[in-house]
Amino acid sequence: MTVRQMKPSKEALELKVRIWGNRLTQRQVADAVGITEQAMSEYLLGRRLLKRQELEAIEAYLAEFEESPNVCEG
Repeated sequence: MTVRQMKPSKEALELKVRIWGNRLTQRQVADAVGITEQAMSEYLLGRRLLKRQELEAIEAYLAEFEESPNVCEG
């Protein structure tokens, strides 16, 4: 059986950038929205699709970090 390689979608790549930009790990995001780290990784690599509810939960979770101001101590 041959496994077909897929490219990540534009949305998956943008999500990956947002995760890294907020200094989060795939595991943190996956845990927060109730999916496995493997499911998150496979989505970001283009190997699987996520349900609409899962994507909406990820969007909402990341929005919390993007809306909060960065506070620099010093």
